[in-house]
Amino acid sequence: MSESEDRDEYNFVISYPMKQELEIRKIAKLKRQQTNKKWNKFIKKQGGGNLIIKKNSKLKKLVRSGIPNKHRRVLWQSLTSSKEHLEANQGYYDSLLKRNKDGKSSATRQIDNDLKRTFPGHPYFDEEENLLKLRNVLCAYSWRNTKIGYCQSMNFIVGLLLILGFKEEEAFWMFVAIVEVIMPKTSYSRDLIDAHIDQKTLLSLMLKRINKIGKHIVKHDVSLQLITQQWFLCLYISCLPTEITLRILDVFFFEGNKILFRVALALFKLSQKEILEQNEPGLLFMKIKELPNNVVSADNLLKCAFALKAFSRKEINKQRKFWGPKVQEEMNRLNKVRTQMKERKLKKLEEKKKKKKIKDREDRKKRRKELLEKEGWSSSFDEKDYKKQIEIEKEEENENENESKLKTILVVNEKEKEKEKEKEKENENENENENENEKEMEMEKEMEKEKKK
Repeated sequence: MSESEDRDEYNFVISYPMKQELEIRKIAKLKRQQTNKKWNKFIKKQGGGNLIIKKNSKLKKLVRSGIPNKHRRVLWQSLTSSKEHLEANQGYYDSLLKRNKDGKSSATRQIDNDLKRTFPGHPYFDEEENLLKLRNVLCAYSWRNTKIGYCQSMNFIVGLLLILGFKEEEAFWMFVAIVEVIMPKTSYSRDLIDAHIDQKTLLSLMLKRINKIGKHIVKHDVSLQLITQQWFLCLYISCLPTEITLRILDVFFFEGNKILFRVALALFKLSQKEILEQNEPGLLFMKIKELPNNVVSADNLLKCAFALKAFSRKEINKQRKFWGPKVQEEMNRLNKVRTQMKERKLKKLEEKKKKKKIKDREDRKKRRKELLEKEGWSSSFDEKDYKKQIEIEKEEENENENESKLKTILVVNEKEKEKEKEKEKENENENENENENEKEMEMEKEMEKEKKK
């Protein structure tokens, strides 16, 4: 197989399921061409590049059919209003980078660790220049929003935007829209509280929409959150084939984050038989983890997602509101447990230090006793003798110290006396000089008198 056949049109390596997807896409080529014609007509009607989109049911249907890749960059920016924010905040992105040029933080250190892990093997990130763009966008956001900073999965979102041709600053404002507008406010915060709430909400929706699967998972006590939370945080980017992910993102930018729930339920629904057949918790967990690998068609996945009984943002928000306090309470409990564990650990450490201190003291006492015995002390050396000897040594040390101080004082006094003597000599010399000068002057006067006579 040639190199071009090993990668998709976005330069990602094609996995086996993706090769099947390519066959399906070939069959659906005519359908895509018809969709593209509809999009070209829509774009032309909107006036070309500068789109001001009004959301309606007709456009919703068109978006669900898939946005052509050549129009994605423009349409995504229009749907999220990120282009407007960019134009209204000219220079803001550059100023973030300049102000924090040499800034280091836990966020920037984590970003540096994750750069090489972002789509490893993709030719775009083989170039250092493109890795720097990724770093710039992620660091700039961590400086813009210090409460959130950075968390893993952000690198995949920004990385994909750059691969799709978004300029650095465009990718930044798209990312701002995703984190601060489309997703719940604390989805990417340090405690990921909204991300935890969404996983509880997903299980509730599962018990309502795909009841058999939901009950089966609850029965076997499988923790969905360990799998599905990453689906949500990375917007399926690192989980599903690229073309399928892009189709999901088309809807995500138009309809909001509820598509993440629809897609998750569809992934379970499409593998219902295999899931219900698995009764061993460990194997069931692995089966759920592999669900994205079973998807080969974006059309089939989205068709299943939209065939589910409709649920609105209102219903999702209601579930979020219900689970919010419970999740917060659970997190507080876990934090309390962590704090207690930390305190116990510190206490053990202090006790260990204390024991070591006592042991060191005993060892010193033992060594001292051995030394004194060598110097002639009785082998019946006891604690009183030891203390007495210590006191004697302390007195000797004090005496030596006092003697040393006295010597220092005497030396200082001697030096001061010498200085005084030197000063006295200087004064005497000065007086002698003055006397001599006076005598010379008197002699000169007498000589002048004699001349006059």
